[in-house]
Amino acid sequence: MPIHDYVIDNQSAPSLRADLNNALQAIVSQNSSATAPTTTYANMIWYDTAANQLKKRNEANSAWVTLGTIDETLGTFTPTGQPIIATQAEAEAGVETTKMMTPQRTSQAIAALGSAVKNYQVFTASGTWTKPSGLSADALVYIEMWGGGGSGAARVRGSGNSGYVSGGGGGGYVSAILPASLFGATVAVVVGAGGASVTASTNTGPFGNTGGTSSFGPYVSLGGNGGTTAAGVSSTFASTTHGFDGLEGGDASTDGSLQSNAVYGGAGGGGSVGPRGTSRFGGNGGTGANGNVLSGAVNAPNDATAPGGGGGGALNQSTGGLSATSGPGARGEVRVWTIG
Repeated sequence: MPIHDYVIDNQSAPSLRADLNNALQAIVSQNSSATAPTTTYANMIWYDTAANQLKKRNEANSAWVTLGTIDETLGTFTPTGQPIIATQAEAEAGVETTKMMTPQRTSQAIAALGSAVKNYQVFTASGTWTKPSGLSADALVYIEMWGGGGSGAARVRGSGNSGYVSGGGGGGYVSAILPASLFGATVAVVVGAGGASVTASTNTGPFGNTGGTSSFGPYVSLGGNGGTTAAGVSSTFASTTHGFDGLEGGDASTDGSLQSNAVYGGAGGGGSVGPRGTSRFGGNGGTGANGNVLSGAVNAPNDATAPGGGGGGALNQSTGGLSATSGPGARGEVRVWTIG
């Protein structure tokens, strides 16, 4: 494309016409050239075809300012100072620190890197895990497991009686990473059921039931414990050597016992006759229920959540032969990732 000094000299008519056309051509083409115009003016535009950059002369007419870069193939313009978009290869490598990631690049990188996970199965009921085919020699199996939560205790406390109840203990949590070569073609998976609720019609009402044990073959297993009516005693949680204990149920010695919260994987314990314990990853415990002395109404403490929340305790303080039914514990869960 022509570059022009934008000075029209005195000349013959045909030469003048050609000179004007060249000046106009330089204007409409942004002075496009592989080399800078020899005659420059403040704020003039030049498209550098060698670098594919759009440039502007500064106010002092002393230097060129690069406005941005044009990708002629993609038909895109990237302003100077804006981070360049990473390629898919750069996104997957994860070492580039100066380029941006679009949602598309992020999705592509996750899809490519996530291909190392060959299989993922969640067991909310007992079943059979089948080892995926085509695994590498160093493939791993990552297992997460919650035991079933225990149910709360129950009792009826008539006029003149004393005593409280505890909520059920939350199911514990454990995780393990084992070589896939350790397993055969299939492994039996057991998901522990929550402890069944209990019903009382006397002041010596029953303890809650223990939560069922979850297991992945003979390799990993744990469960939960039921609530108690023993004064001053909390239900115990599911204890695990290499995981996180569930939260114990509400203390049987205090009306409205509030459980602290389980921080990591253990499930929340059930409340005695008050609020429940909660868990960040495991299920929340059930809220305890305290029957109304005047009407005998009982709010069933049945809101323990999976996986592994402990059931709430139930206390009926009315006379008249009414019963109290505790909350059941929540089921456990087993999650299995196969990597490589």
